[in-house]
Amino acid sequence: MVAIIFGVVCISGLLLFGRMTYLAHHDYIRHHHIPVSLRKNDETIRVFFISDIHRRIIQGSSISAIEERIDLVVIGGDLAERNVPLSRIKENIRLLHKLEAPIYFVWGNNDYELNYRKLEELLEAESVTCLKNESEMVELPTGQPLYLIGFDDPDNSSPIVELLEKPDEDMPVLLLSHRPSVFEEMGESIAGMIDLVLSGHTHGGQIRIFGIGPYTRGGIKTIHDTPVLISEGYGYTSLPFRLGTTAECHIVTLKGC
Repeated sequence: MVAIIFGVVCISGLLLFGRMTYLAHHDYIRHHHIPVSLRKNDETIRVFFISDIHRRIIQGSSISAIEERIDLVVIGGDLAERNVPLSRIKENIRLLHKLEAPIYFVWGNNDYELNYRKLEELLEAESVTCLKNESEMVELPTGQPLYLIGFDDPDNSSPIVELLEKPDEDMPVLLLSHRPSVFEEMGESIAGMIDLVLSGHTHGGQIRIFGIGPYTRGGIKTIHDTPVLISEGYGYTSLPFRLGTTAECHIVTLKGC
């Protein structure tokens, strides 16, 4: 009887580990639609958003499966972590370039575990624009302008709140911040200038036991009356497992209203 119970426990454990490994490596592409004020109401802007890649290699099949026109690619921090080779980072960036859209990047806490100067050089060589407490107006091929604000990870520098000034021209304003807590801690009057926040960091808790984890699940949250996309992330940290969360990236469609 003991041997039977032991065997059942072992098989159950193997099945659980198999499931956790599968969830950590099986991609989901989440679609979101956010109403914003655009030059023409019938226009759309599509943003491909990916964060927390860490040690993973982006699956080419996931990129190839995207049939929509992508106007902008955003990497929301933790592109890598300690001991991830630069060659793997370069491979991931070149896969993202297949979407044929400009790529923007904000720093996450784990990115600083690498030689950050070499990472900066790689990003520049691969035509990735890094926003480190900087803002930039992007004019898309359609002629529609888009205003991006990118915050550095708060462990390394303080976000510059003055960047949140609304641009003179009427255009959507996106805040890119690896940690959603940066936006949560801002005042409502300042946050009201933002149309959408793209963030990650939490992994949705990564491993949730009976639905309980160190962070809440990801998704679109409303903070200061502003939509905040908190991604559960593409990769994993510490252990190559997930439970109760998904390895995900996102296509965010900004629709004129």
